[in-house]
Amino acid sequence: MAQTLHPPQTSGNGAPSTPPHARWNFWIIALDASVWHVGVALMSPSAILPFFLRKLGAGDVMIGLMVAVQQAGWMLPQLFAASLLAHKPRKLPFLLWSCIIGRAPFLILAGVVWWMSDAWPLAVAIIFYAIFAGFWVSDALATVPWLEIIWKGIPGRLRGRLFGAIGLFGGIASALVGLFL
Repeated sequence: MAQTLHPPQTSGNGAPSTPPHARWNFWIIALDASVWHVGVALMSPSAILPFFLRKLGAGDVMIGLMVAVQQAGWMLPQLFAASLLAHKPRKLPFLLWSCIIGRAPFLILAGVVWWMSDAWPLAVAIIFYAIFAGFWVSDALATVPWLEIIWKGIPGRLRGRLFGAIGLFGGIASALVGLFL
C-alpha cells in the first residue's frame, strides 16, 4: 500500500501547530547548511578546483568534466533515493550515513594530496575525481531525507526564512573563507 505524506498537525483553531524543538531545528539546520555552503564553495568547479587539477597536470577535458560529474552526481541519484525512501518511516539514519560516506573521504584526500601529489600527480587527480563524484552522489542521496526532515521539523511559515538564513550565513562565511585563499 502506498504511503502518503501527512499534512502538518493543526492546533485546535485550525492553525498549523509548531513542531517540538522548531527553534532548535531552525538554527541547527541553518548552521549545518551554512557550513555545507562553505565546503561547496571550496569545491567550486569554476574557482579553486581547476587551479588544483591544473597543478596536478590535468588537461582541459578532465577539468571541464567536473561540472558534468557534479551535476549528474547530484541530480540522478535523487530519483533512486526518493523511490528507496518513500516508504521508510525513519529518514535520519539514511541521511547521516549518506553524509558520513560522502564527506569522510575528504580527510583521506587531504593526506593523499599531502603525501602523493609530487610523486604521483595523476594518481592524486584520479583519487580526487573518485572522491568528488562520491561526494555528489552521497549528497544527492542525502538531499531527499534532508528536505523531508525540514518539511516535518520546520513550520511552513519559517521555511523561507530558513533558506534565506542558509544563503545569508553560508554566503558570508564562504566570502570570509575566500579572503584567506
